[in-house]
Amino acid sequence: MKNLYNSYRIAIFSAIAILIALQSIAQDGQKALSLDDYDGWNRIVGADISQNGQWVSYAYRPNDGNDTLYLKQVQSNQIHVLPNSSSAEFSNDGKWAAYMVDLPKAEREKLQKERKPVTRQAQLINLSNGQKWTYENAAAISFSPNSTYLTVRK
Repeated sequence: MKNLYNSYRIAIFSAIAILIALQSIAQDGQKALSLDDYDGWNRIVGADISQNGQWVSYAYRPNDGNDTLYLKQVQSNQIHVLPNSSSAEFSNDGKWAAYMVDLPKAEREKLQKERKPVTRQAQLINLSNGQKWTYENAAAISFSPNSTYLTVRK
């Protein structure tokens, strides 16, 4: 009986200690997270590295919105920031990258609501100078093995 009484005392003491600790944390000015806070979070998706190891790609994907693609040169820290873009692919020679560009979320949702087609673009970028070429109504992209050609499937 005495062991049971001691177990209850320890449990009650532990619960009180936890409540005091939580109250002191809340009073330190730190806000407790709510479901609305999750909308501002991003996650990294689509990370890749070029065949020659000189470029990396990754996209930040927010919980509510469009991806932002980053193409970063490892040696010089040169970076291309590409809003509404994802799915990067590097050419085998490491001189080019191709990626898909989506409509902004609000525009995409408006078209979907109106039952109109939602299209994507493919873009090709010269990694050394940033020059871009755009291909409308694209579904997929790929480079030839020798990096001479870009295939855009519509």
